[in-house]
Formats: sequence, C-alpha cells, structure tokens
Amino acid sequence: MTAPMRMEEDRSHMTEKILNLTLEIIYLLTGERFPPLKSGDHMTITVPPCDSLKPERHNMQKILEVTKKMMELLTGEVDPVMGTHQRDVPVLCIPGIPHRKITPSLTIIR
Repeated sequence: MTAPMRMEEDRSHMTEKILNLTLEIIYLLTGERFPPLKSGDHMTITVPPCDSLKPERHNMQKILEVTKKMMELLTGEVDPVMGTHQRDVPVLCIPGIPHRKITPSLTIIR
C-alpha cells in the first residue's frame, strides 16, 4: 500500500474512533443510544427535558475516561496503562509548526 493511501486510511480510522467516542459520551450524558449510521442515512434527534440531561454520578468517571481516550487520539499521546503505542495512534502534524505536549484538563461542574 502506498504511503498516501495508508495515511488516508489511518486518518479515516482515527475519525471513526473519535466519532464513536463522541457518541459514547452523548449516550453517557443522555442515556439515549444512537444506532450506527451508514453514509447517506438521516436521523432526527429530539432533545429531552433539561433534568434528563444531567449525567448520573456513576457515568461521570466513564465520561472522563472516554474523553481522555479522545484527547490521546487527537494529541498523539501514548497511555502505557491502556497499552497503546505511538505507532497505533496516527499523529496529525502541520509542517512548519513545532509540536508540543498538550495535557488535557477537565473540570466537572455539579
């Protein structure tokens, strides 16, 4: 496989992972499961009442874990505890811009 094709495949795979993690966060926040969509499918999303948008306490830790996975994908960082290796995570870089380590920080407001 040529390098540009491999790069496009890696990017597509990473995009799919990020979208799946995003859907998992939405599920944890709302309790509403979203079925996988194929290209061209349409979905109507209804907004539940405000009280149901409060995530349950036991979901908060899971939301943080999923968000951390997403940040690792986006920054290219490796988590030795999760067993991911640098070669498994595509790194997005912009030529001419120096890379720096980004440490994600989340604050939960209750």
